[in-house]
Formats: sequence, C-alpha cells, structure tokens
Amino acid sequence: IVRVETTVQLREATIAAASGADVVIMAAAPSDFRPSHPSAEKIKKRQGVEPPALRLVENPDIAAEIGASKREGQLLVAFAAETAATEQALINGQAKLLAKRADFVVVNEVGQGRGFEAPDNAAVVLCSDGSRITISQRSKTDLARAVWELVIPKMPKMT
Repeated sequence: IVRVETTVQLREATIAAASGADVVIMAAAPSDFRPSHPSAEKIKKRQGVEPPALRLVENPDIAAEIGASKREGQLLVAFAAETAATEQALINGQAKLLAKRADFVVVNEVGQGRGFEAPDNAAVVLCSDGSRITISQRSKTDLARAVWELVIPKMPKMT
C-alpha cells in the first residue's frame, strides 16, 4: 500500500509501480481537475465580499501516460466512471480505450445511487479486440472478480 493525497502523488506512485507490472489496473477515480492555487487555510466568507473565483488546472492522465509507454505484453485496464446516459457512456468509454491505449476499459455509470454510492455495481467492459462484455449488477467484489476473469487469459504466460 502506498498512501497518497493528491493525483500528482498518485501519478508518481503508479508510474513507479507500473514499470515492473505485467498488468496495471487503474481502479482509482482521481479528479480530472484540481485548484490551481490550493489554500493552506480555510477561505473565510466576509460580509459584502464576493467569494474568490476558483481556477482549475488539469490533473495528469495517469492511465494515458502508462498506455503511451506500456511495453510488449503489458496489459492496461482502465475505468470510466460515467454520469452520461448509457449509450454516451459507452461512446466515452470507447474514446478512453483508444486514447489511453488500454486493453480493457470498465465502463460503469455513477450517480443516482450507482457506483460510488452503492455496495453493488454493474459494468460494460470494452476490449481492445472490439468485444463488449456486460457484467450484471453484483457486489463490487464479485464485479472485480469478473473483470479479473477477463484479464487472466490475456496475461503473459510465465516461463
């Protein structure tokens, strides 16, 4: 376990761990953006004064970075936590599959009691060979097992 607090720290830890891994599973859900100037202390409201505007900067795309440098035989499993309707979620997931050079993208719809907020989840796994596998609603542990069952046959053979 490597504990991190920011997406930048997550990137550093993940890049280091991924270099020697046969399979990289990007199950974290880091934010796409972060404040450009985080405050070290509470930003107090003041009577008659407008709140400060928040300027956001893009966080690193860790999966895309790993995908761009993955070696022969290394597998990359990315996730797409989507709030869009199902068909758009799958379109977004397919774009991630290509942009990140992933072997699998696990698309799951979040919000409205799904995903992060619930003990169960369902997903559609998009594969680099063009196939789609629907994983019906089940516990998150069982969903993780189902994803592994798709990944294991594609893993490099040990010699």
